[in-house]
Amino acid sequence: MKIFLGLDDTCSYYTQLQMGFKSLGIPCTLINAFPNKRYRPKHHPDFITGKIVEWIGRKTIMLERGNFLRYLWIGIKGLSLLFLLLNSLPRYDVFIFSGGTTFLNSFDLWLLKFFKKKVIVVHHGSEARAPYINPVLLKKDGDFNAKDCIKETKSMKKRLKKIERYADIIINNPNSSHLHESKFINWHCIGLPFNCPPPFKNKNNNFLSNDPCIIVHAPTRPGAKGSSLIENSINSLIKDGHNIKFLKLIGQSNDEVLKAISSCDFIVDELYSDLLMASLAGEAAMFGKPAIVGMYDYKNIRASFPEKDMVPPVIVCSPEDVKQAIQKLIIDKEFRVQMGKQAKDFIEKQWSSEEVAKRFLLLIKNEIPETWWFDPQNILRLHGWGITEIKLKERLRDIINTYGLSALQLSHNPVLEQAFLDFSRSNQKPF
Repeated sequence: MKIFLGLDDTCSYYTQLQMGFKSLGIPCTLINAFPNKRYRPKHHPDFITGKIVEWIGRKTIMLERGNFLRYLWIGIKGLSLLFLLLNSLPRYDVFIFSGGTTFLNSFDLWLLKFFKKKVIVVHHGSEARAPYINPVLLKKDGDFNAKDCIKETKSMKKRLKKIERYADIIINNPNSSHLHESKFINWHCIGLPFNCPPPFKNKNNNFLSNDPCIIVHAPTRPGAKGSSLIENSINSLIKDGHNIKFLKLIGQSNDEVLKAISSCDFIVDELYSDLLMASLAGEAAMFGKPAIVGMYDYKNIRASFPEKDMVPPVIVCSPEDVKQAIQKLIIDKEFRVQMGKQAKDFIEKQWSSEEVAKRFLLLIKNEIPETWWFDPQNILRLHGWGITEIKLKERLRDIINTYGLSALQLSHNPVLEQAFLDFSRSNQKPF
């Protein structure tokens, strides 16, 4: 059995997964056609077509959007992906795709199915999350555009239905899977793969030290992560007399972020999350650093974990209570160190690359525990990601009042559709 991984190495997920497969002796190749400038490549394709595709991908991202040469390279990359598909068909038995980034934008899935290849699609967030519960889709001036939103929602729904039709296995977070119609594998049962942290000097937790408490916040999207509220809370704590060194890292390379995390006391990840432990919190856990994660409706997020052992140890708070959560970790050093140790133990026991790869092997062999399956008819959480409850309700009312309830693309799930309608009209704020 040979495994293909690609074509987007989201937050180094597939680099780490490849390491897990190789540690188990499973032949595996990763091709990253859509590289991210913040991440340094740590893998090497083992055949020439894959190397060419990655080289073209790097050339493409070096050019600014709107540049004619960028569009030229995008066209060249499209042709190279076609050649990569033809080259990969006879080589691999299993194809694991990141967020639907297949060779030909999902139009190749039927071909893979025809040749009886095992296809697994892993969703990582915005590419499968309903746009109306996601702040990514905004106009240039930052305002919400309902017309564009429903257009994107319809397009996403169509794309997801195609993936559901042809993929053997889909993995997604239950709290961002509202548009799904078919059962899928609960993302919480698989986890994020991590290896040993890079050899940076780790800060010694000295309980008697008078050094400042170092707090790291490294948002990819400051607005959606609640950066302003986080920074205001920390500045308020500094005014209250707390000795704090705040490191806000924006646009830094992943290596620079990891180096900062290795010498910090704890991190504040984000305030409007639909995951307990995303990539940054997981990276902090590798170094034994606790993470504060803000979210709405924690009860239903917690309820989406069928296995208690797979619940990551993080400090959860409502967005409005982030100041108190930060203050708790500053004052209570023993609690801070204990939470960091629990997070590190969790990564090593549950989310190591090898353990996650073993779970993928169960999927490949169709030896899937029944508890891993999630039925989207059972979705409970309505809050999205990266958006305040007030703005979310305003957005929902804007869409429903102008374009009708059907614009949410939830006719497959009438109970959920009605829940969104009721939620948009309510003033309740669960946690």
